[in-house]
Amino acid sequence: MGVYGVHPLPYDYRDDLITLHAGPEGESSRYLRVIDGERVEKILGDDEKHLLINPVEPINLPVPLGRHLEIAFPPVVLRPGAERKIYLTFPVEIGVFLGWEGNYDILDLFSFAPVKFSLYGTPNTGIITRWYYSATHGSPPGVDRLREGVLELTLKNRSADYIEVSRTIFERSEMRIFYGELVAMTAVMEIYSHVVAQTIFSSRQAFPGLAESLSLYTAQKIPVVQHKGFLMEHGVV
Repeated sequence: MGVYGVHPLPYDYRDDLITLHAGPEGESSRYLRVIDGERVEKILGDDEKHLLINPVEPINLPVPLGRHLEIAFPPVVLRPGAERKIYLTFPVEIGVFLGWEGNYDILDLFSFAPVKFSLYGTPNTGIITRWYYSATHGSPPGVDRLREGVLELTLKNRSADYIEVSRTIFERSEMRIFYGELVAMTAVMEIYSHVVAQTIFSSRQAFPGLAESLSLYTAQKIPVVQHKGFLMEHGVV
């Protein structure tokens, strides 16, 4: 039995990285998670039936300082009008939800990925991002799905100039994360100049056979104003 998916209780998982347990123990039910000596333990209700464990938007740990994920990568040069598909990696955060028949609430959140933050733009008008560096790949790279996901990113140069691009930024409410044999996202970055670009998530799955994650902001029932993508206004390098 793996980590990701819907699991009836009792549930137990153990490997070299993590111990997970949820279910009856003595006179009560308990949830237990142990990573590198860090122990999280919670008492559960007696009528709890299922855990849902899936990757969520990777902008929440150690505290949610912002709403944006920034992925930096080696520069890619695009001629005017060119399109190019590349594959990047992104950090994975894992949400543990407790519930039944689609009605889930967050129980725990953890990650094995390192955390760094950056400022995109100026101190007055910029945004704090969860910053991550990825190599650029021509085909989907092999990754540890508990640590990293694979982003299929199509770069489109809509300008009349040669453009060098070395970063892309996404807003949490726009993210669509899928999981199964790997964790994946699919997006398009339309570049209008050396300064302005827009990132848009695709409804198309790049990798067949994956399930769509329950997002953290959906489970928390946070009202979200949906936009068509995120507009980058402070440069693409």
